[in-house]
Amino acid sequence: MGTVRFRRLESYFGTLEDAWKAGPAQLREAGLDWRTAREVVAAQQDADLSREMDALERAGVTAAHWNSDDYPARLKEIPDPPPVIYYLGEILPEDEFSVAVVGTRNPTSYGREAASALSRDLASVGITIVSGLALGIDGVSHRAALECGGRTIAVVAGGLDSVYPKEHAGLFRQIQGQGAVISEHRLGVRPDARNFPRRNRLISGMTLGTLVVEAGEGSGYPLDASKYTNRMIKEGAKLVAEYTDVLEELKLPELRRRETEPPAVQQPLEAQEIRESEMEGDLEGLDEEESAILSRLSGDPGHVRDLPQWRFGVNIEEDFAPSYEVVKDKKDLVSQLKAAGDSANDIYLATDPDREGEAISWHLQEAAAWEGRLTPPKRVVFHEITKDAVEEAFNHPREIDMQLVNAQQARRILDRLVGYQISPLLRKRVQRGVSAGRVQSVALRMVSDREREIAAFVPVESWTLDLRSVKGQRARLTISKEEDARRYEAELDGAKYAVAEVSKRDVRQRPAAPFTTSTMQQEAGRKLRFTSQRTMSVAQQLYEGLNVGDGGSIGLITYMRTDSTQVAASAVTETREYIAGRYGKEFRPDKPRVYSRRSKAAQEAHEAIRPTSIHRDPTSMKAYLNSEQLRLYTLVWERMLASQMSDAVSESTTVDIDGACRDSGNVYNFRATGSVLKFAGFRTVYLEGRDETTDADEAKRCRAWRLGIRCFPKA
Repeated sequence: MGTVRFRRLESYFGTLEDAWKAGPAQLREAGLDWRTAREVVAAQQDADLSREMDALERAGVTAAHWNSDDYPARLKEIPDPPPVIYYLGEILPEDEFSVAVVGTRNPTSYGREAASALSRDLASVGITIVSGLALGIDGVSHRAALECGGRTIAVVAGGLDSVYPKEHAGLFRQIQGQGAVISEHRLGVRPDARNFPRRNRLISGMTLGTLVVEAGEGSGYPLDASKYTNRMIKEGAKLVAEYTDVLEELKLPELRRRETEPPAVQQPLEAQEIRESEMEGDLEGLDEEESAILSRLSGDPGHVRDLPQWRFGVNIEEDFAPSYEVVKDKKDLVSQLKAAGDSANDIYLATDPDREGEAISWHLQEAAAWEGRLTPPKRVVFHEITKDAVEEAFNHPREIDMQLVNAQQARRILDRLVGYQISPLLRKRVQRGVSAGRVQSVALRMVSDREREIAAFVPVESWTLDLRSVKGQRARLTISKEEDARRYEAELDGAKYAVAEVSKRDVRQRPAAPFTTSTMQQEAGRKLRFTSQRTMSVAQQLYEGLNVGDGGSIGLITYMRTDSTQVAASAVTETREYIAGRYGKEFRPDKPRVYSRRSKAAQEAHEAIRPTSIHRDPTSMKAYLNSEQLRLYTLVWERMLASQMSDAVSESTTVDIDGACRDSGNVYNFRATGSVLKFAGFRTVYLEGRDETTDADEAKRCRAWRLGIRCFPKA
């Protein structure tokens, strides 16, 4: 019986209990036809409601009928909502903000990554992820939501006393703890493919929108299985690349505002509230002096002074002297910090170890008028948040480095000089509300110059023939026209081929340097499909510290904003000892590897991005990190380990093949190359990714070499 008749009975009898007790005549009066009335009466006779309710209670299943408070409000709006739904777990009011993420049961690796990233990001901003518990995209989506602590709902095609597929039995239980498993079928109904379309209508009906990832024809998503992905796009479905695209399509301004505010983890060492429970845990085991010190720690608020918002703020006639103002919403905080500092014997400034951090310390000192103190503030710098690093920094404080401060000021003033002169021009000539700065302007110039080069390019015809040279001539043949290519092809028809020379040599491949900020972002993009923003957000979490067991909270990687490839001598020694102990001495080079800076502007006081201890391998960290953290930490750990390992050695083989033409007597030389790995070295652990792979070309060359040897074993 559908919802329309269900509502009619409920309206006529007042309650479901009274409707269930009604006889056939009363049911006819309520508007049921005679056949449906007889079926209801037969069901009354066969059913044992008390036994069914007991079964639901034993199974922990809740039944919500159409008028129940816990019945999903959005589900009531579909044409054919189920009169009753059964669920395990909890259905909460916030589940109204939900998105379905569905797709194929056989996704590609890219499909898995896309579904996981989108589900995780949506769940992290409060969206409930709804899917169907199937293998493939469904399972990936549920797990991604669970891993980030979000909510997820699984809609199944059978009773809640059976799990389908069986491989998801564990996931079935996990979802109940962070969401709900829902069905419109009573206990005892076996999962059936014929129920999938009805399940899919619930998935679609209770969500704000459906996100389809790699759904092939006949996949069952959405309701009309013929509308597979490509056809959906043709018929108007929106393409999305990031979760913000989904929020835009669904018109969720609250969540968009929430997302545009930078997450706390993206602002290094800024002021954060310390929850009382966390504070109590941190204070355990500390003596009175240590507790007093901890209670007086203040987080820095980022930049407390800046150039004025509505004035130019730079005096060009006075050597570009800047005019700073305390940021409006930081005035109270500056007053609080000044009061705290004035009552303290010593002030330590421990902002980030880069130009920006140095400038924040200087601006704070200037705004609080501490420069005239008898004991001026001390600057402490550490590149990793570990006990040893922090103690070392406080044992060797220094003054504020004005060279770093001036470098930051120069960059900020340049921002103002460029932006304040170009932005008005853009608003006048291009579009209101747009702006430009020192980076965008130069980038636009580079793109424009490149576009002009492309437009001015004159195509030159060229042909490829696997032909190296004419024997006896040093010059390589260049074939510029089709007629020449066809002539060589005809001349070589029926030629006699023989292997002229086979040469072998060892080729060594050096490992890549440890990560800088840019190389980490590039590699995370290639291997993990992370955006730059996502990479830096996760890296910030690893840097600031995570609880890794008995050791408490500890920073797992060094500072992640760096353009230096140098590594502390102690870290190099630790890594080399680890390599010898785990892989053998042959995997450790005779001397430590030293990587020189790539840029003359690199801040060599920094280190490359590396683990704070190479002994904290990814396997030992797996229990303490979420999926994103573990994957990025593994990348950093492997890169650092490989950077101190021995070269990989390959045997490169070159085969020269002579083709003697019958008619002309010319002898043409062909060359094929191939390589075989002799010693893996650092490649045992890690191999740097490439934007453009040459695997296909290498395979082609190896095939050509094998053909030459097999066909012509001797000259």
